[in-house]
Amino acid sequence: MPEPDWQLPEVLAKETEVEVKLTVPGTGKERTLPVWFIIEGRRPVLLPMYGTKTKWFQTFLKTMKMELAARGRTEVVAPKVIDDVTYVEGVRSRFAAKYGEGDVRRYYPASEVALEIDL
Repeated sequence: MPEPDWQLPEVLAKETEVEVKLTVPGTGKERTLPVWFIIEGRRPVLLPMYGTKTKWFQTFLKTMKMELAARGRTEVVAPKVIDDVTYVEGVRSRFAAKYGEGDVRRYYPASEVALEIDL
């Protein structure tokens, strides 16, 4: 459990990427990788690179939970899957503003789903 003064949204506001840890149910196999995100209000939003074909997204769908880690702290979260085209395109636009249009076009060729994390 994080210390009371540690607030994930404030920590994430200072970061450009966050680590996500996913565990495949029943196997105990974990996968940890850095992912880009934006903050919507106080909610981090992730955009899988290849949409629903992204391996970490497919793993997430098996448990609907993941761990977020930033600055040595970790929190288990249960993101909400959003597949509204207008919302996802807005997220992609905000990714482009934060990370650069060229990199977003290169690293995010498919964008039909986003994950919103309510903290």
